[in-house]
Amino acid sequence: MINLSRRLQRIENSGYIWRLVEERKKGIVSSNIIDFIPGYTNFYVSPPKIDLKIRRYIDPQGYRPLREKIAQLESAKVDIPFTSEDVLITAGTTIALYHLSQCLFNEEDEILTSTPYWHLYPTIFGLSCKFGTTINSSVKAVLINSPSYCGDVFEESYLKYLAMLARENGWYVISDDVFDIYFFKNETLPRVGLVFRDFDRLVIVNSPSKSYNVGGWRIGYCVTKNHELLKAMYWHQVNTSYGASTLSQIAYLKVLENKVSYDLDITDLKNRRDYLVSNLRSMGFECKTPEGGVGVFPRSSNFYKSLGVRNSDEFTLFLLDKAQVIIGSGSRCGDDSHSYLSFGIPVEKLEEGIYRLRRCLNNA
Repeated sequence: MINLSRRLQRIENSGYIWRLVEERKKGIVSSNIIDFIPGYTNFYVSPPKIDLKIRRYIDPQGYRPLREKIAQLESAKVDIPFTSEDVLITAGTTIALYHLSQCLFNEEDEILTSTPYWHLYPTIFGLSCKFGTTINSSVKAVLINSPSYCGDVFEESYLKYLAMLARENGWYVISDDVFDIYFFKNETLPRVGLVFRDFDRLVIVNSPSKSYNVGGWRIGYCVTKNHELLKAMYWHQVNTSYGASTLSQIAYLKVLENKVSYDLDITDLKNRRDYLVSNLRSMGFECKTPEGGVGVFPRSSNFYKSLGVRNSDEFTLFLLDKAQVIIGSGSRCGDDSHSYLSFGIPVEKLEEGIYRLRRCLNNA
């Protein structure tokens, strides 16, 4: 048996429940499964017209016209005069965060975030530093994801509080804005970049993967005025993944130039959210209405005892076995008493999934 690295074991442990889910799925016809896990929607951009004869490498920092467009986009959001030299294009936001973690943190450092969090954060940052949710002397940066994977949106007052802590303690502020297009209140989205003005310690990451539902393009980016950090991430990228796909970068530029159509309907998505929340509550879940994102994070622990399960992992497997429904295990988001469900899935699947959940829980 091969002696694999201890680093890989960290990834294996974080993905334990999903390996079990994949194994259970082998005994079920995949078309019969309703998957509530996807962190994206079923709205689509029209395919951009691209010259497929383009085969060459381009600047590993990213296609300059695209970097210029992203700089304009992010400048407008947080009122910071970004330029193309402040932007690094990566093969997805996950890779942007990975490059950042490898360049900014040592093993003794810690990154601070809130619960619930995106399930891959502990792995991405755990390969380079400690990952935690409480303030201590080892904290070097705070990670803010608002709107979050689980639907949280931080109020401006809370963001100001975090910005104050960051200034007082010399922390970096990392803002993961991948869900920023999904905000359901009729007001401007509060952003930490608008209240934390120490530009050398502010890092913004984003991607069209969620906002335009093009995760398969593998495009993300990092924006910061800290050129020493950006240069380090650049060299880390050059010596690992080299850079993002040329064709995907050109495609994303065409999207930002409004050369394609996009059928996103926020009102429709909000209606799906309300439909899911209402039905979960009627089943007995405690569920708040998220103000952003594409998922809900209801309390599921009140079902554990009656179903004979001990935690959210076993609850996930129970529903897969009994209802052919996959929901997210809250343990991977830092809260074992809750579960995750997306309302971004197609309406017909949403309705069928709710029907199966209700029937399963009523008959258990």
